Amino acid sequence: MDNKLTEYADVYTSEEIIHYSRPEGQTDFAELERESHYFNEVPVVVYSNNEEMRSDFEQVMTLVDAYDKAQSDSANDFEYFTDAYLVFSNCNGFDGADDNDVEGTSKAYANLRRNRLLFLGENGSAHFLTKEINDAAIENYKNRLNSDVHKFGMVPDLSDKEFAGNLSGIAIKFKILPLEQKVMIKENKFRTALAKRREMITTVLNIRKGSSYDYRDISEEFTRNLPQNVKEDTETILMLDGVISKRTLLELLPQIADVDQELKRLEEEQAADDLLGQYDQFLLNHLEESDDKTRDNTKAKTVEDEIKEDKTQKERHSKRKDIAKGKKPYSKMA
Repeated sequence: MDNKLTEYADVYTSEEIIHYSRPEGQTDFAELERESHYFNEVPVVVYSNNEEMRSDFEQVMTLVDAYDKAQSDSANDFEYFTDAYLVFSNCNGFDGADDNDVEGTSKAYANLRRNRLLFLGENGSAHFLTKEINDAAIENYKNRLNSDVHKFGMVPDLSDKEFAGNLSGIAIKFKILPLEQKVMIKENKFRTALAKRREMITTVLNIRKGSSYDYRDISEEFTRNLPQNVKEDTETILMLDGVISKRTLLELLPQIADVDQELKRLEEEQAADDLLGQYDQFLLNHLEESDDKTRDNTKAKTVEDEIKEDKTQKERHSKRKDIAKGKKPYSKMA
């Protein structure tokens, strides 16, 4: 094999794809083959970010560069401070140092660093040569740059202390309102491009399978990855119970991912509760029937006892009458 590089290029038209190649050293591309794609248009979908076709970063790029430069300068200042020069004023030299003796002078400086002692004359002084740094001004400058980056980029600074605490849902929405407006523009642009892509795909499927799919039957759903006050949202949604359908309620709840599955579970739980209720009712009816039979038996026994008691009383009364008439001798009655 030779080590020559070959370039390939594909050209899309509304009906076909044309393949080209160009070996290394040649100036023109040569056509290789053509193939149909059945899209009935150029199969290229443009996902535009905005009307100006500009990225979000371009608007704040200079501010980000300025912030990076300020951070770099601050780091360099601290590094220079560590490597600052030591300046001696009105100093006649060091013990052991000689302008004509380089080695002796080096030893003198080494002794100074090792012993950490410095002997100066009457008017002598020593100090580090450092640049005066206005820390407050630098920090204010960087904070302003950071704020401008988020403001002109229309993105909230989530590390800001104003986002701390348990904010209400309305407060969060107000803070992210510029971002929400920006996202809506992107969503509309993205939705248009997706619809175009669905249309081309369904066109090819209809040709190959002889079907009649409609790309408009497919819809997409965009979910915001934003902080939410779930407790407040749930309480508000539950207040609509009885006003709107259960499916709509479940669709509004952010915790529910699959509404159909949740409705199926609710139906199963309701069926189980109904079966349990029927069993409880059966037991209750059985107990009531048992109580009725017990009461009937008790009532029948009570009537029988009353009849027996009445008969006994009549017999006793008859015996007393016979005794009173002298028909029978007196005996102790039972």
